[in-house]
Amino acid sequence: IMSTISTLQTKFSVNPAPEVKKDLEEQNKKFIGNDTRMVYKNPKYEAMFEPMQGPALENPEGLYKNTLTGYVETHHMNDFTFQEQFHTFNTKGYANNPDGSASDFVGVIKKSNSLVDGSLLSQTGKSKTQRKRAKMGDPGTDDYKGPWAPYEDEEKALPVPDPEMVEKYKQAALKKTQKTSNVMEASSQFHCKSETDYQGRSWFQTPPDYPHLPPTETYIPKKCIHSWAGHVKGVSAIRLIPKTAHLLLSCGMDKQVKIWEVFGQYRHMRTYSGHTQAVRDIAFANDGLHFISCSYDRQTCLWDTETGQMIRRFSNKHVPYCLAFCPDNTDVFLVGQADKKILQWDARQEETVQEYDHHLDGVNTVTFVDEARRFVSTSDDKSIRVWDFGFNVPIKIISEPHMHSMPAVTVHPSGKWFCGQSLDNQILTYTCRDNRFRLNRKKRFVSHVNAGYACQINFSPDGQYVLSGDGEGNLWFWDWKTCRVYRKLPKCHKSVTIGCEWHPFESSKVVTCGWDGG
Repeated sequence: IMSTISTLQTKFSVNPAPEVKKDLEEQNKKFIGNDTRMVYKNPKYEAMFEPMQGPALENPEGLYKNTLTGYVETHHMNDFTFQEQFHTFNTKGYANNPDGSASDFVGVIKKSNSLVDGSLLSQTGKSKTQRKRAKMGDPGTDDYKGPWAPYEDEEKALPVPDPEMVEKYKQAALKKTQKTSNVMEASSQFHCKSETDYQGRSWFQTPPDYPHLPPTETYIPKKCIHSWAGHVKGVSAIRLIPKTAHLLLSCGMDKQVKIWEVFGQYRHMRTYSGHTQAVRDIAFANDGLHFISCSYDRQTCLWDTETGQMIRRFSNKHVPYCLAFCPDNTDVFLVGQADKKILQWDARQEETVQEYDHHLDGVNTVTFVDEARRFVSTSDDKSIRVWDFGFNVPIKIISEPHMHSMPAVTVHPSGKWFCGQSLDNQILTYTCRDNRFRLNRKKRFVSHVNAGYACQINFSPDGQYVLSGDGEGNLWFWDWKTCRVYRKLPKCHKSVTIGCEWHPFESSKVVTCGWDGG
């Protein structure tokens, strides 16, 4: 047994020492490393390029480790070749050996045995199992399918819809139709005893003792002489009837439009009901016989002022923001909407006549200038655009980095300027004559706080004063020439003073409205 063990030990011995050259001549050679800077003898080629070996190496791990996990060898390869082999390996499971041998593969060797080159792009020829499409058919018949013909083995099985989803979509469609068709039946209520006086004259006619001439000089009012109460919620806008101004039209957040007397007993004459949500804006026709109202219920209504009858509704399923009747044609009016468009409607038909769609955000105001040949529009995109009436191309765009949105615009009585209520607490003036629409930097009215509120601007009949409300319920008056604050009437309303109108035939009578319902 002992002899057998010794025989196995001699046969299977482990030698941990590396193999090195044993020649005496080779051992006497002094190794020349790569870091040697000076050589004192003439070595042979073999000695200079002989690799390092054996115990002569110091810290072998540090010599062959250029990354944290090992040694990375630089290899130059075309980007196309790398991407080709990379996608081939991810798709097929094999790729060419990176050592450069085209006959060797790495990965799943079984799949690559029949290939010469292991790449996707090198595989040519059509697949034997390629699907065939059905015949295209005759182009002259209805059975023509063209290149969109289905495959021959394709089964046309229609998916079975889920009954619960079908019922859900039906309910959603029903709610949508109910929402769009949520139109209130129009009605009006007359609040006085009779619509005619003892002589048979209608309440709508101008009183015989009413002044018809504008004053030669205007004065700033000092005190409140009357207050109307009728709106349950805040008042959105007020308008005096054109030419005579003996009636005042108001709209509010209580979904109603009301008309009041401005001369005599200051009576509440009539209420117009036809909207299901808050009324945003109103506008009289040039003759005063009709007016239009727009609301957040996406409806624009045309009313008969005297009888209270609703003539027609207009809607394109978007919220209208502002209204303006054409001064030359009482049947045509413009509606600025939240969908960035201005629609031109004709009251004699239910379709839009023209569409102006160059704004980038909701349209806030539409104002006619230059004898109704042009109109100016402002938007939440902080720009002012000037249009030729009837043409969907703006002739002027005013847009500067320092500009703010202007939710209220009013033309000066002279027709040469228009003022815009900028939301940075100032009123800016722009010229609108001789085809020049530009900012007048010398006409700027400040000192009031209107940021966040669309406070209406107005002028005295002679153009001497500018007036506007603010967000604190005050009423401000400025001198037109000097742009200085002339007077401030504090706390005209408990909340925001949103609208103001100077009576055209009274020297010092101003009508205001606010969000307190008065």
